[in-house]
Amino acid sequence: MHRVHLVNSRVHSVYSADPDATIQRKKAIVVAASAGPSVAKRALALLSLIEKRKKTIARAFWDVGVALRELLRKKLYASLGHVSFAEMLKARGVMGKTYAFQLIGVIDSFTKKEALGLGQKKAMSLVRLARATAADDTPSELAREGAIVRGERVDPRLLSASALERQSKRVRQNRRAAKDDPAREEAHKAAERVERRLRAHGVAAEIRVFARRGALFAEVRLPVASLARLRVGRAQA
Repeated sequence: MHRVHLVNSRVHSVYSADPDATIQRKKAIVVAASAGPSVAKRALALLSLIEKRKKTIARAFWDVGVALRELLRKKLYASLGHVSFAEMLKARGVMGKTYAFQLIGVIDSFTKKEALGLGQKKAMSLVRLARATAADDTPSELAREGAIVRGERVDPRLLSASALERQSKRVRQNRRAAKDDPAREEAHKAAERVERRLRAHGVAAEIRVFARRGALFAEVRLPVASLARLRVGRAQA
């Protein structure tokens, strides 16, 4: 049995022992044939752009992300005979799947001005931080309003990408630990509710739940300037 691979609008045959893969490949060929030359031409143009921009990815990551998103969302990879976006990336040596989806995540989360102002690494880190936390903050909101790091809301432009990654790691570790202990998980949910209500009153607080000697405790970190706001505003949990 064999499968068919379409490269630059030319069909090449390679053997495969996987019947399901063969069926998927045949379906891809049908889709490619029905897509028409203009669709395949657009897909190839996008791939060419990505290849050129990869050499200056630190500056051109926005253009690369936009091209990748179009290839994915419009399923243009099918016009080139690929069964999936990931398979196209691998077969054509474009880039790793994880990295490609991270770039698309940046495009989905920021405006071009925001993303270029942050730079590729910080923009990706903010997307991961927003996904790690249970709060409702979007990556764009974190970029505009600041990320809470050790109880203080900090402008991400003043932080390194590695500092944002460490914060994401802390958040993920806390959430994983909570899932293993129902009582701790409920405590984390309560802490997150309090954080949201305090933020609604303009208080950038971070509440850490931890266990000590068999009991659960909550540690609240917030800027000293917020103490006056708590007294005047009477922010309630």
